[in-house]
Amino acid sequence: MTNSIFWNRIQHIIDEDFSSDGLANLEHYAEQFIERKLVYKRFSSCEQYGCAAGGVTNVIATILAGANDGTNPTHSFAGDFKRECQFAKTQEQIIEHWARKTNCNA
Repeated sequence: MTNSIFWNRIQHIIDEDFSSDGLANLEHYAEQFIERKLVYKRFSSCEQYGCAAGGVTNVIATILAGANDGTNPTHSFAGDFKRECQFAKTQEQIIEHWARKTNCNA
């Protein structure tokens, strides 16, 4: 699976309001990440290990944050601090919504 396809799938899960299938896919991706079968290219191997050590919940939150990343160079306004802060707020809202949908208390 290409990087683009992966992120499109994550965005689809978010857009579909974390359906049961979407939540199952997130769990699957998190397990692949923990087993080092899925590599988050923005992380060094040490960072990937640290994220995985945080468990499935931490990995899913990290993946969801990556779906709306204000530092993504494909965005024309990357580097604009004010817009990056807006992306951070969006990331927070997505993760909070996911946590409420899954009754996550971690």
